[in-house]
Amino acid sequence: MPKPEQDFRGVSLKRELVDQVEEFIEQNPQYKSTADFVHEAVRIRMEEIRKSYAVLPRFEHFNINSDGVRISDRKLNMIADIYIKPTGIFCELEFQESKKSFGNT
Repeated sequence: MPKPEQDFRGVSLKRELVDQVEEFIEQNPQYKSTADFVHEAVRIRMEEIRKSYAVLPRFEHFNINSDGVRISDRKLNMIADIYIKPTGIFCELEFQESKKSFGNT
């Protein structure tokens, strides 16, 4: 008869690290056991890692001045400077080092 699936699994840690954790627990009794401490430490570290991989929005908007805005496109690695003037709307796109202008000139 197969064993029922367990909710817990074991992991191996170096003795030196376990000794440090046990010493810490003795000085900080809010942790009930080494397993309790390791469980929380792993959970906190996983949260930190997930936050570091947070997805940034594709577009970012910057106000240049009262005449225009700058929009950064992270996916295409481009920046668009958009100017609004009485003669029309103008857009300059930056592709790495080069610039191209579009609009009424």
